[in-house]
Amino acid sequence: MIIDNKKIGESAVDYLSYAFIRVINVLTHFAKNDTGVCVDGEIEVYSGAAMTKESLYSEIQVQIKGTLKKPSGSGSVKYRVNVTDLEKYLMSYDGVLYFVVFMDKSLNLRQIYYKQYLPYDIREALRRSKAEGQVTLTERFYPLPDDPLQLRRLCMEFVSDQRKQKGIDEACFLMPGELESSEIKFEKIELSKTFYSDEFPISLKPFETGAYLYGTARGGKRYVLERIGSLEMIQSTSSHTLKAGDYECEAVANVGEDRDGRFLTVGGISIRLGETGTIKFVERGGFRNRLRDARLFRGFARSGELFFDGALLGRVGSLNNTDLDDLNNRIGACEKFVSLMDLLGVVPDWDPSELSRKDFSQIGRLGEGLMDGKHLSISGHSENLIVFNCDIAGSRVKVLGRLDDDGLYEIFDLTSPDLTFAVCRGENGELDTDNPMPTLYSLASEDFGLLANIRSTKLEKALERCPVAIGNADTVNNALLEMLVAYDKEAVCEKELLSCCDITSKALYNLEPNSGVYKINRAQTLFRMRKLDEDWKCQLREIAASTDSKEIRASSFILLGQRELATTCLDSLDELERKRFMTWPIYNLLERYSY
Repeated sequence: MIIDNKKIGESAVDYLSYAFIRVINVLTHFAKNDTGVCVDGEIEVYSGAAMTKESLYSEIQVQIKGTLKKPSGSGSVKYRVNVTDLEKYLMSYDGVLYFVVFMDKSLNLRQIYYKQYLPYDIREALRRSKAEGQVTLTERFYPLPDDPLQLRRLCMEFVSDQRKQKGIDEACFLMPGELESSEIKFEKIELSKTFYSDEFPISLKPFETGAYLYGTARGGKRYVLERIGSLEMIQSTSSHTLKAGDYECEAVANVGEDRDGRFLTVGGISIRLGETGTIKFVERGGFRNRLRDARLFRGFARSGELFFDGALLGRVGSLNNTDLDDLNNRIGACEKFVSLMDLLGVVPDWDPSELSRKDFSQIGRLGEGLMDGKHLSISGHSENLIVFNCDIAGSRVKVLGRLDDDGLYEIFDLTSPDLTFAVCRGENGELDTDNPMPTLYSLASEDFGLLANIRSTKLEKALERCPVAIGNADTVNNALLEMLVAYDKEAVCEKELLSCCDITSKALYNLEPNSGVYKINRAQTLFRMRKLDEDWKCQLREIAASTDSKEIRASSFILLGQRELATTCLDSLDELERKRFMTWPIYNLLERYSY
């Protein structure tokens, strides 16, 4: 039996009208006789359930197609769309909702599919049509949600995005792939979605209807950057307080949802939330993370409860499959490593899965000497004092050894605030014991770049014992320059290293506030910290105008971002002076940093 197209169209309209019947803030006005040139009616969208002139939010133009073909695929279908229609949707309506209603040969509903055609989508489609020289395009349509709240979200967000995209210049619609290559600097990036009161804040459902990413450049110029389709997974990563049993810790947690449901992960602990919740634990990451995860999991295994920022996240009767004896042994093993790392002040969280046999041997020797108090044999050495390196996982621990009467060495952490050093001065090389300094200042840039146990708190404590003074300021300033060089080469502990630069440069500047050298070094440290404010820039302008030193003037111009003036100053130096300047860390700011 052949069914007339008018009957197919009429049935499609009826099915679509019924799909929206439970959406409390919309009214559909669809034409059954298909009298429209490009569209088949509209959806009136209201701001609330009361449908009055005052609460009318907007109207959405719709295109409705009915077909007796069987949809291919489960998640989406392909359907051919006329390019001329797309052009009219953009020029006359600023977008439409396009529906395709699939029915069987008896006009029973199979499935309704839809596609949003907002200005961004239409322009993207038209660009493809021009590239391919086609009069029709095969487009992908997605199942229309059954949930009235999803349909409400679809309509409200369609209107909102339509208003945002209306009137934007065509050049401001960045098509797929163009955002990555764009050199536009955006002051604000925004994405808006509607969340209902009973929805989980990190949920996939709001994104089932898609979303658009917008950017605002300088001067307020708006761009449509990208359309985000339905997501497979969404998560938020942030720090939270977790408690299980008698163990409580701060940890970075991933909370989110994927196609299998809601989840929470903390290091090696993975928790599935829902009616049939599951929890898994695997050792992952560095020693500190492994110890935290194991203690948290043990607390959960014993108590059956997990608290998230003070609220009960989940409860289980017991974890019968957990071998607590094995877990306790793992915790004990990790505790030994972590205790040593904490004693030394090691910043990186050494990952045992990435450590070599030599690394473990080095850590073992450090543990024997520093934790167990053993005096160690060091082959090939008999000096009273030696400094040697323990290189572990691409980082370094500096150790001082003192020879005892048995030919063994008592070892110390060279960066300990309890140790000091003094330089040799004069022709006789006498120690300047009147001006001791923190041992950290005895190191060179290579050591600073690799140092694993550099801590600003240790330096602060050391400077309380041995403050920067006139007698040691030159040595301290040289150490500062070595630290800045290491920082610019991406040191292992660059954050702590820069904090030590901050402490050191401040101490030198406070010692001699009128010193041009100390001012420049303080300013270049602040520059790297992104804290060079207008007061400091004023000081730099004054220095540049008043100093007799070409090097200090060039440094001031570099920090002010005046490259041409800085280059002119450098060109006025003789060859040896210029080569020396190029070895200073201030030169890195001219070469590598953007302003």
